[in-house]
Amino acid sequence: MERGVPVILCPEWQENSDMPCDTGTEISAMEQEWPQFDWSTVDPEYPAKTGIYAFSKEGLTQRGIAARKWLRDRPEKVIAVVSHSGFVRLTFILFSPMGQRGSEAVLELTRG
Repeated sequence: MERGVPVILCPEWQENSDMPCDTGTEISAMEQEWPQFDWSTVDPEYPAKTGIYAFSKEGLTQRGIAARKWLRDRPEKVIAVVSHSGFVRLTFILFSPMGQRGSEAVLELTRG
């Protein structure tokens, strides 16, 4: 940030499950802890595990697609994403043309 590198907060990249250790903290608390970040772009539904954030086949699929589209549409040539390994595996293995293994694999991978 000090060198002009933008930091964009995207709840789409959060962990898969709805376990307490994989559920985020309320935005108001994080704004207090890390005021240097712009929290206004974070979906107000965060950290609820509902909709595209739900630990379900439909939610994970929708979120994976949204995350990949977000990356694709960015103007930068180099992007660093900070996320969780379970979601990254879903997004870049299961949702890639070479990695599709069937819809059941979504929940198998996140529970494994």
